[in-house]
Amino acid sequence: MSDAACPLCRGTDAAVAHVGEFSLAGRRIVQETRVCRSCGLTFEHAEPDQDWASLYGTVWHRAATPSAAQRALYAADGERLGPGRARRAFDIGCGAGLLLDELARRGWRTAGCDPDGSAVEVARSKGHAVVPELFTPRAEFRSELVILGDVLEHQADPLALLSLARAIVQPGGRFYLRVPDLEALDLETFGDVFGLQHRVWFTAATLRETLGVAGFEVASQGTFGRGLFALARLAEPRPWRRPPGEPERSLAFVRAASCDLHARRRRLALRLVELAGREVALYGGGEHASELLAFSPLGKIATRVVDGNPALWGRTCGGVVIEAPRSLRERPPESVVIASRAYQAEIAAELRDLRERGVEVVQLYAAAG
Repeated sequence: MSDAACPLCRGTDAAVAHVGEFSLAGRRIVQETRVCRSCGLTFEHAEPDQDWASLYGTVWHRAATPSAAQRALYAADGERLGPGRARRAFDIGCGAGLLLDELARRGWRTAGCDPDGSAVEVARSKGHAVVPELFTPRAEFRSELVILGDVLEHQADPLALLSLARAIVQPGGRFYLRVPDLEALDLETFGDVFGLQHRVWFTAATLRETLGVAGFEVASQGTFGRGLFALARLAEPRPWRRPPGEPERSLAFVRAASCDLHARRRRLALRLVELAGREVALYGGGEHASELLAFSPLGKIATRVVDGNPALWGRTCGGVVIEAPRSLRERPPESVVIASRAYQAEIAAELRDLRERGVEVVQLYAAAG
């Protein structure tokens, strides 16, 4: 596999910590998780290398109804960001406006952008000034608070996006960032956790370095669940510095997690094979469901897909048309596999009546959220 420049220091000396192989859209993909020997940043490289995430299509749709975990997340964000006092907040990649909802309740004037047109419609219906686009900085976007939540990790060039976001932070304003925490990876997910969705992984130290290089000074930083957050102000960009203990720390963690991931995938595959020969419905038409259908035995077993999000009804997931949950009562299957981590507890409770009627309800993840 060819060399790829580190997204932080631009060096090409990186150690391979994990290798994954997929079949997606009729192509065989070899994907490597690498740790830069110079600065310690963990990043992905795939061959062929392209925007594979776009091939997942509608599975990236952000739901309009937050889970309990999401509600807690956005409430915590609101506490950190404080009262708005009629100041303006701009959320890059705002989805259906779930965080903007929380900020509006706290007195912020809310705006943002998202490439998902259906999510933008939902956000606009709640009064947020949201536009349907990936993000191009413009004068009218300049705000006292700029937010980038669960977006930066999907960028092959995170410094480029940070530079664009920096351009709309007003002098004296703040920048708020959320990303997954490399050292708190969710290995309950079946899909390759070091995968095509995320192009770069941060520790608390490498996140601080990346922000410093991009021209931000971190005022406060911490963890939430499996993620990291940072609240920063504008500063002069500075050269990168290698955090103490890197790259050895990240390299050891990724290699250990890689071994654990492969073992978990084998155990999960064995559990799913037990369902062969039964009529199986998959509950969840999003990201994890797509991964399960593409990368596990469930792709040859599940004949139906249901989802509670009306915006997904009639669309397809893994080539199967997504149905409304009521179809489970009208035509009960023998087994229902819950594919959503975030909503697992809520879905299991919703299906209690089916379980009482003899339908097997399979929960794949040890803990939701």
